[in-house]
Order: sequence, then structure tokens, then C-alpha cells
Amino acid sequence: METPYILQIVTIAKERLRKADRPLSDKELCRHIVSILKKRLGKKDRTHSSKERFRKQVFPDIVCHERWGESIIEISPKKYGLIGWDFKAYKNEAVLEWKEQPLSDATQKMLELLRRMNAYKLEELVASIIERKFSYNVKVTKKSGDQGIDLIAERLSYDSVVKGKKEIMLVQVKQFKGTVSRPEANKFKGAVDDYLKKDKWASFTGLFITTGKFSDGFESCLKCYENTGINFCRWDGRELVENLLTTGIGVKYSVDKEYWNGLDPSLEKRIKV
Repeated sequence: METPYILQIVTIAKERLRKADRPLSDKELCRHIVSILKKRLGKKDRTHSSKERFRKQVFPDIVCHERWGESIIEISPKKYGLIGWDFKAYKNEAVLEWKEQPLSDATQKMLELLRRMNAYKLEELVASIIERKFSYNVKVTKKSGDQGIDLIAERLSYDSVVKGKKEIMLVQVKQFKGTVSRPEANKFKGAVDDYLKKDKWASFTGLFITTGKFSDGFESCLKCYENTGINFCRWDGRELVENLLTTGIGVKYSVDKEYWNGLDPSLEKRIKV
């Protein structure tokens, strides 16, 4: 493929990403690129005549091109964001930019933010992630009497065999800085069991989330429950941040201060990223 054509595509993509307020999927990005190229090169130019053909045959090669790598980062599979974003609105305030800091540093700073925020606000944030990532309807439980279950997520099953029944996900969110060990896994298993005795579901998942880490004992304990009919999953702090990035919640290629301050005003003076 000719270099000028690649450069045109990269330039169009960069401009689109600069104006975006969230990560864009390759499908969204390709739709825009093709529409601009048709205006510039003509609708009959076969190199970009079909959005689907362009996505499958041309776009993947360009994503791997070295010039693309200089300006664009793949936040998650098929989601792209611009690096070196110029946040003029923040003037001299320090912001998190992928170009300036390794992803590992960015992850650590967002993790610190999660550990400082109000515990109930953290539950609301996790609810937003699960709604966007898995298409569940999520309810935050009452602050007392929840038996350790912080979020209840439900959706109608896609399986025709159990048509009309609901899938349920029970979530516990622990704002830990240290390590979550085996006793917490046992308590979580008990809380899930107690809840599921109340009704019958098409399928059910227990998801344990912590801003800390999991011990080997926690991992082995959950494996013991694999044959109970309950799908037990867990996210540690880094996986939680990764899901924040891939869903685009609270992130605008850097930390979205307006979002975090709106979610939990007590953080307003502490967000120094």
C-alpha cells in the first residue's frame, strides 16, 4: 500500500480521535475514515469502497504500521485512543498522558485514586462498569443487611433453552490496599449461596472485586467451588483499572477530573495525577 495513502488515513484518524470524548472502536473509526476518503478520492476508489472490506483487509495493516504507532495507542482490542493528548483546558495542572508515562504508571495512579474514594461511590462506579461491559441491569444493595453482596446484576438469558429466565451476577467490592485471603473467599461463597436459595436462575456468577491483590489461598479456594454450578470470578486492582480503561468510564485519554469530582466531590482536592 502506498505511503501517502497510509499517511492520509493516519491523519484523518488522529483528527477524529482528537475530537472524541471517549475511546473509539475500529468500526467507528473506519466509518469516519472511509467517509472522508470518499470525499477526497471519490466514491469509486476501490481501496476504500466498503467499510467492512476496509476494516478486514486494510485497516489492520495500517494499525500495525510504524507511523500509526507514533500517535495512537490501542487501549483494548479494537478500541483506540490518541497518545500525547493536549489538554489545554487544564493549563498548568498535571494530567496523566499515555505519551508521558508508561501504562504501568498510569494504572498505578488510577489504582491509588480508587483506593481513596468513598467506598459507596466505588460500588456505584463498579456498577457502571458492569452495566457497560456486560449489559446487565445493576442495583447497589442497601448499606446494611446485604450479607456481603454489594451489587446485584440481572439480565434475561440469551439461551433459548431457558428462555424467560434471568442470569444473575452477585458482586462484592472490597476497598483493600493489601491482600485478600482465603477466609474472604469462604465468606463470599457463603453469601452467594444464601442469596441463590431464594430463587432459580438460568445461570449465576459470583464476582469478587478488590482494589488490592489476591493471595494464592483465595485463588485455590475459588477453584474448589468450580463444580458447584456457580461461576466464580475475581478482579484485582489492576484488572479493575483495566476494565475502567476498556469501558472508557472516567477516562479521556487521561484522567477525566470532571467525572471523578462529580462522582465523589470529596476527591476534588486530592486528584493530583
